[in-house]
Amino acid sequence: MIVDYAFRTFPTGMSTRPWWLLTGVKSNRNRHPPLTQHTRIRSRRGHFRQPLGLGHGPFRLLVAVRARNGMRSAKVTIPIR
Repeated sequence: MIVDYAFRTFPTGMSTRPWWLLTGVKSNRNRHPPLTQHTRIRSRRGHFRQPLGLGHGPFRLLVAVRARNGMRSAKVTIPIR
């Protein structure tokens, strides 16, 4: 699956700007942990390929952002259609 992302605001300070997207895909019918990956953020907008992993749908995409200083955003859950 291809995931497009875009930030409304994009801090320019090197320590606070978004540095990594932490993503995972979870199936409601699967008891295994989500298939996760880290994607380096190079600009305000972009896309990446996220494998679905094990299980059967419906799936949910789990997303968080990590800054260079180590701070992490809250996790967001997005249903995948």
